[in-house]
Amino acid sequence: MWDQQSHTAAQEAAKTLLATWSRPTLAYEQWWAELEPLLSPEGQQKYAYTDPANVPALEITGPGVESNNDNPHVVTITFPTTAGDFGVDLSRTSIPGHWIAENIIFPGDYSRLQ
Repeated sequence: MWDQQSHTAAQEAAKTLLATWSRPTLAYEQWWAELEPLLSPEGQQKYAYTDPANVPALEITGPGVESNNDNPHVVTITFPTTAGDFGVDLSRTSIPGHWIAENIIFPGDYSRLQ
């Protein structure tokens, strides 16, 4: 079910994920300790060996736009940022439920959900 609380929670989860991920000056240990709980098991595997120094510094500059939200268990939210439009694929296993990130979408790339 998509109610206002679900939309708000998804927006906040995506925003938090991007803010936590986009900190290239942090040491890996701190960066990963704070990022890992925001990711699905698949997301954890995908980003476990990322060097935060290689992650672009970005700031969100506008509201997130939802897509792929026909299924209340998954959504993609894309934000305009200082480094281009970045998106996050999110999922949840229950409704209501906690949103977790599956994938980060760089400018010009596409959601895994499409």
